[in-house]
Amino acid sequence: MHSDRRANHHGRVVGSSEETTVYVRRGLPPSLLREAVVHSNKAADKQRFTNHLRALFRNAAANEQELTTAANNAAVFLRAQRLHRELLERYNPTINLTSEEHLAATAHRVGLRLTDEE
Repeated sequence: MHSDRRANHHGRVVGSSEETTVYVRRGLPPSLLREAVVHSNKAADKQRFTNHLRALFRNAAANEQELTTAANNAAVFLRAQRLHRELLERYNPTINLTSEEHLAATAHRVGLRLTDEE
């Protein structure tokens, strides 16, 4: 399995539970913020999503260990969701097409060409 762990400028291992614990005290861990930013396609959605995550962790009454676990779980979930979306797009390239575009792509795949109806 690929690991995202690397030392940051403070010498901490990025992605480690030590790093997550430090950042949970101040806000969100960088690994969670990275995945949250990549999660959405629209800039407004990215900002809204990261603000929501920050508010959840800021207002949480849970102890530090629970917040660390929740942050790690959220980062893993978002990373898995992103990889799932990438795999869907790679192996099913027509997934984001309209029904007309999907029909044309399917016809093209079997050697047909649709005529334009006006």
